[in-house]
Amino acid sequence: MGDYPMKYTGKGSKALVTACCLFAITACGGPSYDQHGAAPKASHSENTRRIPALSADVHKGLQKAQEAIDVKNLDGAEVILGELLNRDRTNGYEKAVIWQLRAQIAYMQDDVDATINCYEQILTFANHIPEALEIGIIYNLSQLYYSEENYDAALAYLQRWESRVDPSLITVNNLQYMANLHYVREDYELALTYMDRAVAEARALPTVHEKETWHYLRISSNWELGRKDEVEAILLDRLQANPQASHCGLLAGLYVDRGMTEAAAFSAIKPISTMCANTNNAENPGKQGGLATIPLGSTTPRNDGGDYLPLVRVQPQYPRKAIEEKVTGYVVLELTVLENGSVDPASIKVIETEPAGYFEEAALSAASKFKYKPKSIDGVPQKVTGVKYRFSFALGENILNGN
Repeated sequence: MGDYPMKYTGKGSKALVTACCLFAITACGGPSYDQHGAAPKASHSENTRRIPALSADVHKGLQKAQEAIDVKNLDGAEVILGELLNRDRTNGYEKAVIWQLRAQIAYMQDDVDATINCYEQILTFANHIPEALEIGIIYNLSQLYYSEENYDAALAYLQRWESRVDPSLITVNNLQYMANLHYVREDYELALTYMDRAVAEARALPTVHEKETWHYLRISSNWELGRKDEVEAILLDRLQANPQASHCGLLAGLYVDRGMTEAAAFSAIKPISTMCANTNNAENPGKQGGLATIPLGSTTPRNDGGDYLPLVRVQPQYPRKAIEEKVTGYVVLELTVLENGSVDPASIKVIETEPAGYFEEAALSAASKFKYKPKSIDGVPQKVTGVKYRFSFALGENILNGN
């Protein structure tokens, strides 16, 4: 039996927000799209902003820069954009579009810091771009800072976005992200507020499906708040709605925490669901749930080595090549956990991957940053070898690639 409590951990997400095409390069300023692929709106009637037109020279230069980007001539594109930015009569809208293309280049170079800087540069010209577009950029910046584990900055931008977006346009994916951010900041009450709202809205919409990770976050948040009855209620609900063996182990673990012996706990759960008939391992309700992902696709870690789960899991960055080619897959790693709970980087090896050549590097990099609760025997920390971990890479509906 493990110690109690351990927690669901959403810390360390490293998914990079795609620098999708926020501006259509047109002479009059074309339509813009938010991070969900739909035209964003302001919270109230949109303020009238006089959006300058693109001059013919800037329009032509932007087209050349985009053509250079398309053929991966990023240095050439940067030269063109630098020249455009330094023109004496470049207006605010033109500068915003130039910085958007620079954000696209930074994304292609997997440079999160530079992507953040480009988006923040765009916001300096907020009065020269549509307000709805400004709001979408603010949300993207929150996600980018989240991916860098700068949760204070992520929260500041999220609060700024939430205060201005039309509440009717806040999606279930937005709510999931908001819950995740509050969870990693250990504000479990707010995490529950947004996650419970996401579950309620998903159940009201036939086209939206609940995710088990949502319920694991609810379980773990309630656990952290000491609400064991709520944990039990959620688990019993999930055993009826979508029974999984992990639910049985969690429920048994809860009963053991309440004072039952393991044998009594297993006996208590077996009549609840046929799924629990063969359960023989009580799990800690506070350590489950995989990784709290930002709603831009998923790279979901899953432990294949028993109940030895990392306390801190870093989500691998979805490789740009895989996004462009719309490739999904998985990687299974084997590693050694040192006495202090860190992973020995030299020990990590790929034992299975599908398809080859896409996800191995991202998985290796993420796993090297994991932190485990040290194993101990008679109070002496032990090295643990042969720990296996599986990462699944799946493109989400909100990964945008400019098309």
